[in-house]
Amino acid sequence: MKKTMTIGIMMAFLTLLPTVKAQPVCVDLIADGGSPSTATDVGEVCVWDDGTDLYVRYETISPWWQLNETHLHVWEPGVDADPKVTGGGPNPGQFAFAVPDSSDTVWVEYVIPLDGTYPGKGKKTGADYLWEDGETINIAAHGVVGICDEETFCETLLAGLPDEVDALIEYPGDESYFAVTIDEEGILDGTHRGWCGNSDDFILPGESYDGALFSSLCEDVGDIPADQIDQPENLDLVNWILNNKDGYTAGDIQYAIWFLLTGHVPGNLSSISTNVLWAPDEVYDYDLTRALALIDAAETNGEDFLPLCGEVMAVVFIPPEISTTVLRQTVLIEIPVPCCETAWGEGTDFPGSNWAMYFPYVVGSGSAP
Repeated sequence: MKKTMTIGIMMAFLTLLPTVKAQPVCVDLIADGGSPSTATDVGEVCVWDDGTDLYVRYETISPWWQLNETHLHVWEPGVDADPKVTGGGPNPGQFAFAVPDSSDTVWVEYVIPLDGTYPGKGKKTGADYLWEDGETINIAAHGVVGICDEETFCETLLAGLPDEVDALIEYPGDESYFAVTIDEEGILDGTHRGWCGNSDDFILPGESYDGALFSSLCEDVGDIPADQIDQPENLDLVNWILNNKDGYTAGDIQYAIWFLLTGHVPGNLSSISTNVLWAPDEVYDYDLTRALALIDAAETNGEDFLPLCGEVMAVVFIPPEISTTVLRQTVLIEIPVPCCETAWGEGTDFPGSNWAMYFPYVVGSGSAP
């Protein structure tokens, strides 16, 4: 009798414990992964099922890595149709599932019956399949990510720009006026070249600032506070300079930026005092003839310039005006322009010369987020 009562009490106690539910099974979404040196984590692919349908959701970390195309294939090894692999690898255009059930610029979601018939263009189109609980299936999740359409470049750029970031400003930089370190997910993360955006204000080197970010491209330059950049209409010329620097020193470049954005340069380019960062000749070599030639080249070639894949764009960073004792200065930060890249859900490499991957999923192991 006592044993029965004890078991009953234990069962009642166990029913009060919280149930630990499974989570989606997720892998990284890797772009340009043909080489370890170029592979970039741009998001994730998550998989789960509810006993009736399989769900596959792609999601990127930023609109700068927007999803332009996705192609999906799912198969049970040795039973269903695996992707057709030629000498180059699988052809995503032949994958069974090419049209997601719902989507946005940064996510898409497929809902696939666990018991169904293959659609699409693959070699088993029309063939039946059944993926039962506990069985391992393979998933090849392909995508095309990044800025792939010049017509939507400005819209995509603005959508991916956070309102604020925390930035460590150091002086001098490596082949630049400043070095700017940002701890932020995506392409903003890391240490970047930085440039002084005006010659009238100052900043304390070695300090971190929580400041606002603004685009230097397209019509969005009108959002920059008027007291921070005197001539924002010349930011397209500055972006041209940042992508045509060969043959010029950091001093030449900084001189040209000052002239184009303010109409003048600091009054004293031959001395430097503590925390007053306006003397490139004390830190970098600069030559007036070269600087003027760079300005002339920018005015000739840089009108309405938009950087493309493999180039850089300037992001305008403006620290807050905390007090009269905390100095601030507009900083232009060089950020790489996201390219249009192939991406795969990370897993096992397909055979073939072209980079492609797939990963396993055990039916029943994942649940909805």
